[in-house]
Amino acid sequence: MTTLLSSPESPLQQSSTNSLGRIIAQTKTKAVLSALQSDALRLGIIIQFLHDVGLISTDTHNTNGPIIQLNGISVGGVNLKQANLNSTNFNEVIMNNANMSGATLTSSSFRGAILTKANFSGATLENVDFSGANLENVDFTGADLKGANLSGADIKNAKVNGVTW
Repeated sequence: MTTLLSSPESPLQQSSTNSLGRIIAQTKTKAVLSALQSDALRLGIIIQFLHDVGLISTDTHNTNGPIIQLNGISVGGVNLKQANLNSTNFNEVIMNNANMSGATLTSSSFRGAILTKANFSGATLENVDFSGANLENVDFTGADLKGANLSGADIKNAKVNGVTW
């Protein structure tokens, strides 16, 4: 991955959607996340790394969208407690039992994601898109949901005590 990110001949950040670099980065990322399925802490470290180097951001200057698409990937139980993941694309990701308490996820997207029993307590979720997401039994206690889009989301049994709307 380091070579793909630092290659002066073919920088991953400026690559086109179907470029070989993106395909390799996508495949390697899915393999690593699958291999770490039972290690919540390492999954969180990898996701934070992918965010920090701009590979899963929704606001990249690249018109082709995020370089790595996480849709369909299962990272259930991931530990992203107090992570800073603004503008991250989590569309259609399976994140059951994820711990995102105290995380900053402003302007991120979870469209169609499966987030049952996830913990967003105390998280900053301003302008987050949860449209069509499964949010059953999610804990939003004390979260900031100003401007969040919950259209079509299943919020059955969600905890919303102290939420800022």
